[in-house]
Amino acid sequence: EEVDIFLTNDLEGVATTLHWHGFDQFGRPWEDGAAYSSDCPVAPGTFRHYVIKAPEKPGTHYYHGHTGLAKEAGANGMLLVDPADGAVWPDAMRHDGDVPLLIQDWYHAPALSLIAGLGQSKFRWVGDPQSILVNGRGHFNCSDNNVYDCDDMGQCTSKGKTVCTAKEQPYYLPPRKGAPNCADANCPGLFEVNVEMGKTYLLRVANGGSLNMLSFAVEKHNLTVVEIDGEPTKPLQVSSFDLHSGQRAGLLLNADQLIGVYWISVKIRGRNSPRMGKALLKYMGGLNRSEEHTSELQS
Repeated sequence: EEVDIFLTNDLEGVATTLHWHGFDQFGRPWEDGAAYSSDCPVAPGTFRHYVIKAPEKPGTHYYHGHTGLAKEAGANGMLLVDPADGAVWPDAMRHDGDVPLLIQDWYHAPALSLIAGLGQSKFRWVGDPQSILVNGRGHFNCSDNNVYDCDDMGQCTSKGKTVCTAKEQPYYLPPRKGAPNCADANCPGLFEVNVEMGKTYLLRVANGGSLNMLSFAVEKHNLTVVEIDGEPTKPLQVSSFDLHSGQRAGLLLNADQLIGVYWISVKIRGRNSPRMGKALLKYMGGLNRSEEHTSELQS
């Protein structure tokens, strides 16, 4: 299927493109959106008309900005390919419901300020993101920003260990506790996935973050991996699944637990980070335990 997409760049002073991650544009490389390689960036105040062709196989893909840390500015989303008209999903991927889940690391800072530290010769790590998002929603508390202890010499530690062996503090340190516009500790806006007892759901998960490997899990539920980066794979049952930036996976979830509300959690891998993203898996027909989960999150 051919898809027409119109991009208007309203950013001030920043050129950008959109890259269709996993969509190989055979015979039309100028539509790929790889800035300075197969495509020219879209200048501020201008627009670009893309015509992309979807893969023949059903699968989970996504798009993102392809200049600097454009993904950090929120320029990304999911591209889901379904079976062709009249076709069905492969037997190993059969499901009753389709649930796209875009997970992201969100730094509460302009992308240009992050690049400034990463790009200089001494390399200044930007630290952990202030929030982990699931479909654009997440939890953030002012005190959560007190991750690093920094001395007068600018050396920062976390739980007694030097941050990423850096000799200098991260280039960007977010506002400390008490800064304006901080959310409180409750979580009225967490994304909710509603399921029915006995049904199977295909969770189509993509890591749209820029700088972090993220581990995805659902409380008290096993997951069956049936697709990786748009390609079907031999089914494998796991309790959690790791995705790095740009990776995607199709995960089958059987709604076979007691009716209730369960955590969907997203953690940073590779570092002892306090950051965690949250969403809720809610069985329909059960009692609403959201308030109980809220107090659990606060504690």
